[in-house]
Amino acid sequence: MSRHRVIRNNRHHRLSRSRSRGIPYDGEINGIPNVKLVNYKQHQAFHKLFPDTDPHAIVAELNDKWIDPNYVLIAIPYNEARKIMNYLKRTL
Repeated sequence: MSRHRVIRNNRHHRLSRSRSRGIPYDGEINGIPNVKLVNYKQHQAFHKLFPDTDPHAIVAELNDKWIDPNYVLIAIPYNEARKIMNYLKRTL
């Protein structure tokens, strides 16, 4: 009999209900689905590390404790990131 390793997945809302403020909780945001199917254990670990934390606080903690000091992780709102990328395309 072969052993099958069952990988459990569950739904992760990228924008939590408490932070959605009228944005469709199960819909799309900027054309990107808000719900992703993720590995159960990774999902639990994420929420243990970052319980309903905003992206800037998550990035600050990752930079402070986890990211290689030769790099910096930056959280930029989607619309601002699009402006920056368009600007870089024009100038490079």
